[in-house]
Amino acid sequence: MKAIILNLIAWSLLPIMDGLAKYLSTEIHFIQVVWARYFFMIIITLPLIYFFFKEQFKWPNNIYL
Repeated sequence: MKAIILNLIAWSLLPIMDGLAKYLSTEIHFIQVVWARYFFMIIITLPLIYFFFKEQFKWPNNIYL
């Protein structure tokens, strides 16, 4: 079920992000648009990754292994 949800989120964010980048590139320099595009995509996806995989982000009991 996680894979289906993540796939739906990815495929819904991609066209929105692409359309917004094309719209903004008419008024703002394209390097700023590219930088902001990837920056905000990381800001959006990191909480999603933490939400779906938070049990894998735990520290091990014995860190010397």
